[in-house]
Amino acid sequence: MKLHLIVGNSGVDIYNIKKINIFYFLFLSLCFHNFYRVSFVYVLLPIICYFLIFYYTSWKELRVPNKNILFILYLFILFISLYILFISFISVGPKYTAVGIARYFYVLPITLAVYTIINSEEKIQKLLQLFIFCIAVGALTLPLQLFTGPISWFSDSSMRAGLIRYSSLFGNVSSMGIVGGIGLISALLMNYEKRRNKIFMIVSILVGMGMSLQRAGIANIILCLIVYGIYVNIRLSKKILYTSLALSFILLIGYGLLQIEATQIYMSFFLTSIGVD
Repeated sequence: MKLHLIVGNSGVDIYNIKKINIFYFLFLSLCFHNFYRVSFVYVLLPIICYFLIFYYTSWKELRVPNKNILFILYLFILFISLYILFISFISVGPKYTAVGIARYFYVLPITLAVYTIINSEEKIQKLLQLFIFCIAVGALTLPLQLFTGPISWFSDSSMRAGLIRYSSLFGNVSSMGIVGGIGLISALLMNYEKRRNKIFMIVSILVGMGMSLQRAGIANIILCLIVYGIYVNIRLSKKILYTSLALSFILLIGYGLLQIEATQIYMSFFLTSIGVD
């Protein structure tokens, strides 16, 4: 379905935008939601995208078979969310609950948008690539702050093991270690036309997860490598070979970083996190 914007009575088609492109823009705006700290006007971008998508979506497209398991799960999650909302309202009061409501239901409608728009393997691949790109960009905001210092409109930084824990474009100091795990396994299993693009995404996310100074980040890196080793479509002998090479490479990089004064504290923290003195 294409969207048309007609001006006056001339009948001239000024914009001819596919709904899928509006959806991708919506997805980008939600991934980079932290820009609302720069200007609250940013909050309107996803709302406008939602309006355009659903305005040009017919009821027939939204109709879901009652036996569709994904739709049933969606209703279940919605029910649980409303229950948690009710408990929160009683426990912490309307002031703090209102913020949670706004954030949660700001994102929730995207599920229906996905259902009506993402209906082919090609669109899924493009959406995943866009998702990985967003995480890679957000990850690079961590090493950037080594040179620029903490970015003023990001969430507050904190200290751990004598080092500054910078927040990222995704939110607080702990967000990168979590969201990076999802992006890393997606990047590892995704097929790219150009191999260098895949390597860039993986390295960027790894750097961001490492600099998050979060134990969950380290755990997620290990889990991603295990999952990748299980699902990658190569012979067992090659899996063993590649695993050995990867471990050797990690050990060499770690040893090299321990020889550099600027990175010794980072490496010391990671070693301590996994139980190595």
